[in-house]
Amino acid sequence: MDNYSEGDKPPSPLWVSNHGMVFFLLSFSSLNIGILIAILAIILLIFASALISGSEVAYFSLNPKQLKELKEEKTPKADRILELLKKPDYLLATILIGNNLFNIALILCSNYVVDELMDFKAYPWVETLVKVGLITAILVLFGEILPKLYASRYNKKLAYATALPIKGMSKIFAPIAHFLVNSTQFIERRARKNNSDLDMKEIGAVIDLVAENSPNKGHNKEQMDMLKGIMEFHNISVAQIQKARVNVKAVDKESSFGELLELVEGYSYSRLPVYEEDLDHIKGVVYAKDLLAYLHEGRDFDWHHLIKDNLLFVPENKKVDDMLQEFKERKVHLAVVVDEYGGTTGIVTLEDVLERVVGEIQDEYDESQLKPTKISDGIYTFGAETLLVDLCKFYKIELNTFDKVRGESGSLGGLLLEIQGRFPDLHEDIEFEDFTFAVTQKTTNRIEKVKVTYYGDKKVYRTG
Repeated sequence: MDNYSEGDKPPSPLWVSNHGMVFFLLSFSSLNIGILIAILAIILLIFASALISGSEVAYFSLNPKQLKELKEEKTPKADRILELLKKPDYLLATILIGNNLFNIALILCSNYVVDELMDFKAYPWVETLVKVGLITAILVLFGEILPKLYASRYNKKLAYATALPIKGMSKIFAPIAHFLVNSTQFIERRARKNNSDLDMKEIGAVIDLVAENSPNKGHNKEQMDMLKGIMEFHNISVAQIQKARVNVKAVDKESSFGELLELVEGYSYSRLPVYEEDLDHIKGVVYAKDLLAYLHEGRDFDWHHLIKDNLLFVPENKKVDDMLQEFKERKVHLAVVVDEYGGTTGIVTLEDVLERVVGEIQDEYDESQLKPTKISDGIYTFGAETLLVDLCKFYKIELNTFDKVRGESGSLGGLLLEIQGRFPDLHEDIEFEDFTFAVTQKTTNRIEKVKVTYYGDKKVYRTG
């Protein structure tokens, strides 16, 4: 039997338990309301940061099959997801803005709680370790790694869960997101503009170097030229490759069937634009193959039902790669090029676009007189309608060589008019950088032939 007096008896387990709980409650209640709110806010902010961070992976990892399922589902949640994905730049900007705001708020709250509960006067380095190391670890683990791992496995489920809050955030943060997206696009355009020429030069130089050192130079030349054509594809505008208005072969809608057949036979084109009054009012296209079934008809046969009105009108500054994509989507081979006032400046065909990559496509109907005539090394006679793009490729110089003086012109004849500001005289020398041009044949209002002397290849030397 233990010799304890009544006053010396040890406390019972129940007494210890009860008083421990009381001590804990007293300690907890000693925290001011500000700290309690901050702790609660930290928990909520970690959860919010995890959701918003994981949603970035969830939305942008949805595969085509899942997107198809969302389209077929036709529920409010699915519609919200699809609507957000229509503008991926704005979606990403909204997610990043929200994530950064949550993280900043989490850091501020954590810093406040640590300062209130701990005293680091004796060991200041511990304060840095706790505030930086601990908070960073929490953010990285619970705000980035774990939610993104979860999102990579359950992307569709997380996209459902975050669709409504992100939709709301996209409206709240719309002005900031709009500013961020547009400023980013502006910087990208400027960077692309400043670096594209340098990149093309470097790539072109590499291609030339490979071709020069290849054991099969002649065999690989066409492949190398095609590679260079692909690299230059996005820098060429429709205006630079179009068939100019004066060279467009078209048929008046008022022409008889007999006149139409004569034009088709004379021009040897598979399709002809059809206009009313003039080329500024092109109404459609007639296909030569469609006329075959009606060759037995008389000259007065009404052929107007054969006109196809699925015309494609494009601006002069449209890029060739975009033009090719539009040809594919619209399933047409001919487009009318128009200026800012809607007037026809020329036409461009699928063949014109493809020739930028594969080189000149010659058939039995192509006019051989359009090829340059060699006078001597570096000196050739070109047709005035020769495209400046082709002239640059012929002399193996940069495609933008004449950009600062050509204005809106895409042909050799137009270039001379832009440089002189008037109609050049016959055999008048017109100089520009390493070139000397001289008109060798013209009519009253049109340049027809131009002699081009190029000094850049070191085979021709200036004489004064």
